[in-house]
Amino acid sequence: MRGFISYWNDAKGYGFITEAATGRQYFFHHSNFPHDHRPIIRYRVTFEVAPGKNGKRDQAINVRLVDMTPQSPTVIAGVEEALNAGGVE
Repeated sequence: MRGFISYWNDAKGYGFITEAATGRQYFFHHSNFPHDHRPIIRYRVTFEVAPGKNGKRDQAINVRLVDMTPQSPTVIAGVEEALNAGGVE
């Protein structure tokens, strides 16, 4: 799947990835980001989805950078508008 990092918390070592096609958000932990630097908001990534632990929501695993060019704010705004309007699950 493709998406972008939409949230990152350095102190806790986790964040969320927004899937580009649907706007759905997936939790991910730093252990699933095998790079030499911390995740940066808006970086484009690919990832796989695995069931969440203990019945929690699905999570992103095997997160890989597509490139270090941030996702366009226009695309992000469009996803957010669709989410707020109930058009994306």
